[in-house]
Amino acid sequence: MVGLLLHLLVVFVPVAVLAYALLAGLTLFDEGEARRVLARERARSLPRVELIPGDGVPPRIAEALRDAAAEEAKIERAIEQSKLPYGEVSAEINVLVRETGRVAQKAAVIYAYVSDPDVQEAPERLARLRRESGSRPAAADARKLALDALEAQVKIQRELEDQLERSYAELDHLVASLGVIHGQIVKMSVVEDAAVQDDLAGQVRDLRQRVTSLADGMTDAVAHVGPTS
Repeated sequence: MVGLLLHLLVVFVPVAVLAYALLAGLTLFDEGEARRVLARERARSLPRVELIPGDGVPPRIAEALRDAAAEEAKIERAIEQSKLPYGEVSAEINVLVRETGRVAQKAAVIYAYVSDPDVQEAPERLARLRRESGSRPAAADARKLALDALEAQVKIQRELEDQLERSYAELDHLVASLGVIHGQIVKMSVVEDAAVQDDLAGQVRDLRQRVTSLADGMTDAVAHVGPTS
């Protein structure tokens, strides 16, 4: 009887260990596949936003939007080809795109204002009034009011021009950073390492926060001119 039991243990224990190993492997595979599917579904649940420049968008902003759209498409293709769960990265980039659209809308308002010929001529008119300020005392009060108004206009003009220049620089940085993220995804897909997703998602979040801050700052600046879009 003891011999029979020993024989059964020798025969069936290795089979049981092998079966457990197979089940464990399948479980891990299922978990990995489940993570991949959930991440992709999360990204797909957000509405896609296209980076299409609208009317009145400054040429440099429009160029940056087209470049960002091209980089986004490359990133999405790299994620799809990698077979790795980069859904969080994809979702963060989708949010980033929406914020970039806000920047473009506000940049169009600013660009229209600072490009107006009357606005562009304001500094010259201000300088002329300052030269004439002591020439005719009878009109001193009216001239003072005109000087105050022109000084306020020129101040707003300079603030908005600064905001526009910042938007150019920030979007140039955005496009370059998206190119880096694309390269990192390609690199990680070659070594089949999905662990870098959190780091990549964090990088995209940092970019999104910068763009959001830019859009909010432009909102404050545009408030001097009129309603924002």
